[in-house]
Amino acid sequence: MGYLSWQYDVDFSPWQKDEASVLPLTQAIFRHQCTRENQTLTREAVKGDKAFETFSAGWFGCLSDRSDALMHSLSLAVTGYSDLSCRMKAESEGRPDDACKKALDERILMHRALKEFPAE
Repeated sequence: MGYLSWQYDVDFSPWQKDEASVLPLTQAIFRHQCTRENQTLTREAVKGDKAFETFSAGWFGCLSDRSDALMHSLSLAVTGYSDLSCRMKAESEGRPDDACKKALDERILMHRALKEFPAE
């Protein structure tokens, strides 16, 4: 799979469980992107040096920001899928979807609470 100016070889077939996992792929992409964003600091970084500390702080901050954004996006997707599933099940069973509405409201409140306290 090509991604901008670099390439990541991955087999998405289900029998290749290690390579088919989305998490290692996503983390690899984030690490590469964050390294590229802090590339100027990479050239100056020497272990034990102030530039290395600055690079490390920037790199981990970048990883944190990207992971946090992905977590919020996935959280919203789960909320939407859960609500649709609940409503469809309620409809097929011929019962009201009041419980679904309550569950949706709780998940939205939880999502808002997570958004108010971002990782530092």
